[in-house]
Amino acid sequence: MVSPLSNQNLISEINNEQQAAYRAEESFWKQRSRQLWLALGDKNTEYFHAAAKGRKTINKFSVIVDEENNVVYEEEKITKVITDFYTDLFTSQEGECHETVWKALEPRITEEMNEKLTQTPTAEEVREACFSIHPGKAPGPDGFSACFFQSNWSVVKEKVTAEIQEFFTSRTLPLHINATHVRLIPKITSPKRVADYRPIALCNVYFKIISKILTLRLQPVLNEIVTENQSAFVPQRAISDNVLITHETLLYLKTSKAKVRCYMAVKTDMSKAYDRIEWNFVKKIMERLGFSTKWIQWIMQCLTTVTYCYLINGSAQGHVTPSRGLRQGDPLSPYVFILCSEVLSGLCNKAQQEGTLPGIRVATRSPRVNHLLFADDTMFFCRSDTKSCIELMKIIHKYEAASGQKINKAKSAITFSSKTNNTVKRDAKAILGIQKEGGLGKYLGLLEHFGRKKKDLVSLIVDRIRQKAHSWTSRQLSQAGRLIMLKSVLAAMPTYTMTCFKLPASMYKRIQSALTRFWWDGNEENKKMCWISWTKMVKSKRDGGLGFRDLQHFNDALLAKLSWRILTKPSCLLARVLLNKYCHETDFLECEVSSTASHGWRGLCIGRDVLKANLGKAIGDGESRSFWREPWLSLDQQCRPLGPPTESTQDLSVASLIEPETGECDKEKIRQILPVHEAQILELHPSKRGGIDKIIWVHTEDGTYTAKSGYYERLKAEDELNMMEPQPEPEGHQDHLLTNLKWNEEIWKVHTGQKPKKFMWKAMREALAVGENLRSRNINTTARCPHCGEEETTAHLLFRCDFAQQDLFPALKSLNHKTFKPQGMD
Repeated sequence: MVSPLSNQNLISEINNEQQAAYRAEESFWKQRSRQLWLALGDKNTEYFHAAAKGRKTINKFSVIVDEENNVVYEEEKITKVITDFYTDLFTSQEGECHETVWKALEPRITEEMNEKLTQTPTAEEVREACFSIHPGKAPGPDGFSACFFQSNWSVVKEKVTAEIQEFFTSRTLPLHINATHVRLIPKITSPKRVADYRPIALCNVYFKIISKILTLRLQPVLNEIVTENQSAFVPQRAISDNVLITHETLLYLKTSKAKVRCYMAVKTDMSKAYDRIEWNFVKKIMERLGFSTKWIQWIMQCLTTVTYCYLINGSAQGHVTPSRGLRQGDPLSPYVFILCSEVLSGLCNKAQQEGTLPGIRVATRSPRVNHLLFADDTMFFCRSDTKSCIELMKIIHKYEAASGQKINKAKSAITFSSKTNNTVKRDAKAILGIQKEGGLGKYLGLLEHFGRKKKDLVSLIVDRIRQKAHSWTSRQLSQAGRLIMLKSVLAAMPTYTMTCFKLPASMYKRIQSALTRFWWDGNEENKKMCWISWTKMVKSKRDGGLGFRDLQHFNDALLAKLSWRILTKPSCLLARVLLNKYCHETDFLECEVSSTASHGWRGLCIGRDVLKANLGKAIGDGESRSFWREPWLSLDQQCRPLGPPTESTQDLSVASLIEPETGECDKEKIRQILPVHEAQILELHPSKRGGIDKIIWVHTEDGTYTAKSGYYERLKAEDELNMMEPQPEPEGHQDHLLTNLKWNEEIWKVHTGQKPKKFMWKAMREALAVGENLRSRNINTTARCPHCGEEETTAHLLFRCDFAQQDLFPALKSLNHKTFKPQGMD
């Protein structure tokens, strides 16, 4: 006879095996779905299967049109069309680039930079590079993802480190390491030709580690070698700089009254920008900039030893050995590309210095700008006369011939100043070969220009949210899964726009409506009830909400970050353009907003006002800090001496309290002038190096503004304002429970799945469709329990009903959960 203990052990063992199998299956479908945003919230549901099936459908090649307009159906012929297309695209058409590169660039790399760039990587540097790769990204030809190496680092680290170091020592990259699979991703809804697909390289992890090491070393020096007209991938620069300078320039063109000296903005699109870059061009650029021979050899090995196979209907087919081009999917490629773009930037800057292409100045004191670059998106600003158009075409042709790049004139556009006559427009279009007029399109994903009505600015966001939310796969998510998707994907969609511009108040409601509708699983055909207001849902989880962002406060916090950039980096191009236009006579923190100001500047001033209430100043030499009129007594809050000052002390600066020889506070002077604050002043510790006084944000430890701290400060200010208004007393057991409930400990940190937690939260918020709640919303239905006939409340449904006591209440007790326990029930 088998003992009960043996049976119990067997059951436990079988349960453990079953759970392990479930987790493995869930991991499989999660990886196949490629939904990287859904880290938590849904288990192995139909959503993963639908997403995986959807990806399979999208990635399937069933038909393609070749270069001669023949429709091809057979897989073997489809493979030939694809490989022929990329063989031609990746074949070098190398021209002479030496003269162009040498004219455009000057040496910028120092010996110290080269020394840091060319050291053999340490074991810790290899580890850091490996763990910086996203673990869930698709593997390369060797079949191993970064997750494998990261999970088994203790086992593989010595072998991986040795092989990576071998490359940096020998300067030779084995071909198998640089073998690459290419996944073709559709760029349009119904792709027909190979050009309608975007090639994404799936590299081996070994190569990615090498590429990451090179990238992490290059990043710190980019700010020194890349001109201020480029913003992409350069530390301490932002895409918002390009957006706002372009916005300001296009406003200038629209409002310009000039009829003779007319200007234009030319937006160009590079055709297959990464794929056409000539390798010799890259090498010449690095030589001209002053990179060492060792560094150049490392980079060129990464570029020139690559081979491609294309993933067609689930298998790797075809073989292409390129002689030019950069890979989309290689961490190093964006940084090599912006080095290449430096040649175009250099040619434009030379033309500006020589006066042949001076650019546009939006105000008398603002700097002239003749171009802006963000990766392969380029804006040129110049006069629209024949001479300027010819000079611009010379620059473009030189860059195309040297780099292999090619302007896609069908996707490019020209925006002319408002009074430009038709003859000038026609001549400019003929010279440049661009027929499309701009001004109403998009630049870097945002509208190029908009007037007083900002409807179009937000309509695009709302449409994208609704399209994503109502996609057929999204409807298969549980509400817990939709919570994750809403936070990770949908709520993030307006963020980019709000980083640059202030949205109108009515637009927040439209966005919130789209987000709320998705959360409650509604759609245009069958709208469901929204049980809880958005105001309650945006509260933090510890305060009874779901932690969604209040969009208006978040918009203000993001704009404050942009204002912080203007305040702390007044020498950057954006600051010089805007400050010299709007506040050249006053300080940025004090200037008024004029009626003719652009929408971008108005948003910046809203962000500035968020900053003003929470700025302090760290004491350096104290010379720029007024003793009585500015807050300086504390680093974590705004605090200034109350006074009143005497006639002899009214014009003092904080420097008068610092001994010049020692840099310490003068205790005798403090006791004479401000004895009540002596202890507080002595805690400030002025800089002994004699540095200038520094503006700080008082709500972070290092004094640097962050959007997160600004957002929470806005919420705190609103809560304090609401506290001043009379609050109703809690009524009944449910209201009392909500007031005193520890939401984190009693719901969100309970050891169970996301779905039960969401259910518990809805129950506590009276968001379950029980009879009492339906009746309170004027829905005609019986308020009686179908099991026992008692009044159907949340507490009755979960605990008091006989059915609940037999089934639901024991389940909650097994979780050791006390949140729902009604008074008087043991």
